Amino acid sequence: MEKIVSLLFAFSLLVATSGNAQQVVSRGIVDGKKIEILADFTWRYETPSIAGCKRLHSKLEFCGDPEFWRSSTPPSPEILAQYRHDDKNYGQIILEDLGSDDNVTAEFMRGAVIDNAAAAIGGTTNDVTILDVVETTFDGQPAENVVYHVKINGLDVVFANTIVIYQKTTMQAMTFAVATTYTDNQRQLLDRFLSKLKLSQ
Repeated sequence: MEKIVSLLFAFSLLVATSGNAQQVVSRGIVDGKKIEILADFTWRYETPSIAGCKRLHSKLEFCGDPEFWRSSTPPSPEILAQYRHDDKNYGQIILEDLGSDDNVTAEFMRGAVIDNAAAAIGGTTNDVTILDVVETTFDGQPAENVVYHVKINGLDVVFANTIVIYQKTTMQAMTFAVATTYTDNQRQLLDRFLSKLKLSQ
């Protein structure tokens, strides 16, 4: 099972797009106020978290039940946070400081997700089966769910990737499962995962 989980995490690393949100690498104090030290060697004052939520980024908190979504170490800096529901279902979040002001579009993101999935399995986009593309919303903002299937070393995996584009930020919140089809249970898990995210602009 550890090998399967490692393969899934390695694949999800490759599916992540190339941009990287400002990662908090440490914390400190300046003039008695808490600060966050970022990966690019800059810092900012820490924003207080909502009670019961975990601050993942200055713009994003996860307010999930730690028994339902157990936090685990992301496989790469591109993945802001990673969660495990059970042996077959996982969730990840990618937050990028690029948005519509930078000409990021749903079409671009959809293509990047599928292109990266193909590259991760050493194939072409013909090796990625798109199961569904659905317009939706996230916290009142237009969004899109891209659902696709790939085989990773013979293992069937279905990804449901929700893409939300703001003016200066793009968020990808995805769940993925060891499966051949996209089930109602996976839809419910994605909805529950998304409902736990609190994004501020």
